[in-house]
Amino acid sequence: MNALMSDRLSRRLRVQNRQWEDLNQIAESLDDVVMLNRGNPDLPSPPHVIAAAHKALDEGRTRYTHWQGIMELRRAIAAKLSHDNKLSYDPDEIVVTAGSQEALFVTVMALTDPGDDIVMPDPHYMTFGRALAVAGGRFVPVPTREQDGFVADAAAVERCLTPRSKVLVISSPHNPTGTVLDEPILKDLAALARRANLLVMSDEIYEKLLFDGARHVSIAGLPGMRERTVVINGFSKAYCMTGFRVGYLAAPRPVIEAMEVLKADVSICSSSISQWAALAALEGPQDDLTEKVRIYDERRQIMMRALDEMRISYVRPRGAMYVFANITPTNMTSVRFCERMLRESRVLVSPGTAFGAGDGYVRIAWLVPTERVRVGMERMHDFVTRHTRGTASPRQRS
Repeated sequence: MNALMSDRLSRRLRVQNRQWEDLNQIAESLDDVVMLNRGNPDLPSPPHVIAAAHKALDEGRTRYTHWQGIMELRRAIAAKLSHDNKLSYDPDEIVVTAGSQEALFVTVMALTDPGDDIVMPDPHYMTFGRALAVAGGRFVPVPTREQDGFVADAAAVERCLTPRSKVLVISSPHNPTGTVLDEPILKDLAALARRANLLVMSDEIYEKLLFDGARHVSIAGLPGMRERTVVINGFSKAYCMTGFRVGYLAAPRPVIEAMEVLKADVSICSSSISQWAALAALEGPQDDLTEKVRIYDERRQIMMRALDEMRISYVRPRGAMYVFANITPTNMTSVRFCERMLRESRVLVSPGTAFGAGDGYVRIAWLVPTERVRVGMERMHDFVTRHTRGTASPRQRS
């Protein structure tokens, strides 16, 4: 079969996926594994969202919709962007997608020509690289370091620009590190984008999941940036709606027009039932979200305290759902650490190499019940202690 597949699909697209698949297969063969690896919220979808899905079914709203999504939802997204992010978009500048994953893919395919360079801080969310491989673009990583908070400032990005640089990808809050880009950093990046004539993809899927007083700022709202930015967001993380598969993007009308054929050919439209549920998420009460953030913060604190006790360093996550922990004191690669801890201690975390240049790190997600988070971190503590006797590492960085 591989002989019939393109080089892009048979080799480049499978490297990172193989790591996930191998570890998940091992986990399936074991009992009582604490799953701290996936970005799949365990908390329930809001009741009014579930009720809206039932209502849509009862009313027979089961046909195709407009390829950009139902007008009611696009208007609600436009209102949300205006209220929350101070961004002005018409409903015809919004596309409802099958999760933010499809939004990422469609945007990369629409913006990228073969040979284009796409610049992105590394470690990074792997979907971007896979979409680029399909589009024929080239991923140009901007290395980030723990000692700098995993932040790529404008100077670091500029050093990585090439004559073929076309798109800058930013993600805040960031997966896998939990970094939140503050406004001064974003202003410098915006100035660079204008100066270098770069388009910007802004992944804002975790914008509602903030801690320690962090504030989300969309780069599209800065001067001169709306016309060169695609904002990507969705409902999976904040509203615990991963299975609904509904996200969205907002962009200037010429970009939207370039996406029409591709989006329609990929999925025709997002699930009609999911779109009505997403509308309820935006227009219904938001107190459920406040409670979810409180629960996530409790779990985050448990993880940070446990890592401090292990003397495992990390950058304090101010957003998203993850801690990116430095496991170099164990003298193991990321994949080896994950496999051994899974087999020996029944805890599964994600290798940093699944996110690009992250060897020596693991991503730990707090998306299991709080008591299971405690159990998982206790087991990890025992594992790390056994494998780091006589060594020490710096504590977390703020």
